[in-house]
Amino acid sequence: MIVNIVTDVESKKKNDMLNQLLNKIEEEEEISWGQQFINACMLHPTKNEDGEIEDFEVVEGALHFITIFWKLFFSLVPPAHYC
Repeated sequence: MIVNIVTDVESKKKNDMLNQLLNKIEEEEEISWGQQFINACMLHPTKNEDGEIEDFEVVEGALHFITIFWKLFFSLVPPAHYC
């Protein structure tokens, strides 16, 4: 008897992306109050659905600096794991 194990590339890629997302969510649950302020001030590239890194655009940068007050204001809310 011969058994052939075939890996589906698309489902493996989706599974890896879901694992990355779950890991990121778990890391964010343990975020500290100070880290909330750091995250509110940071402007960084993001990953798209294909897992490729996309750099931020000028519009995103402008909106970030326009809304920085609100981001910092809402950082005053304690992290969920504190309550």
